Amino acid sequence: MNPSKCAFGVTSGKFLGFIIRQRDIEIEQAKIDAILRMPKPRNIHELKSLQGNIHLVSKANPLKYVMAKLVLLDMLARWYLQMQQFEITYVPQKAVKGQVLANFLVNHPTPAEWELSNDLPNEDVLVIEVTPPWKMYFDGASHKEGAGAGVVFATSEKEVLPYFFKLIQNCSNNIAEYQVLILGLEIAIDAKQLPLKVYGNTQLVVNQLRGLYEVKKPELLPYHNYAKRLMG
Repeated sequence: MNPSKCAFGVTSGKFLGFIIRQRDIEIEQAKIDAILRMPKPRNIHELKSLQGNIHLVSKANPLKYVMAKLVLLDMLARWYLQMQQFEITYVPQKAVKGQVLANFLVNHPTPAEWELSNDLPNEDVLVIEVTPPWKMYFDGASHKEGAGAGVVFATSEKEVLPYFFKLIQNCSNNIAEYQVLILGLEIAIDAKQLPLKVYGNTQLVVNQLRGLYEVKKPELLPYHNYAKRLMG
């Protein structure tokens, strides 16, 4: 008996949301009407809500399988041939979301007159501590029994570190001042406490090192040059 000529014969059926007939494939009319009645999205939120209702994109994995894999069943083969006349492309949901974001950025560019802000977030957490430099006080004096010298360091933690020396060779007060200055600078360099603020008791030595006074005595010149080299 030919079912196409009988009123009670089954000539169609549903498969993957489509109506399969003997000669063609149709989309269910109720779904077409539902799509036509849907309002157009007015903003980005409604557009995202619309994406969840696109079953062809988000839930049509069987359709992707049929169109991408080798079909062995006779019924699926006929259905696959019928679908070749339609331009149907499988699009994953992530690609649709990415395109929506790209379109949003294109439609809402950053104005050219906007200025970049230099404000740093969490400013109360970002702390840069600058340690103040050490201070060095030096003084030297010469007398008949020899020359004495003293250096006192004041650290950044307000600690006092005194150093006292006795110079064996007899020398002038200015040479004693240079010698104790050199000893103090060498101690600071070994302790890696540079830069260093230096204070002296003799204005002649201090002003010569600052370049305000000229070094006229030849016996002071070697000490002066070596101290300048240490001060770098």
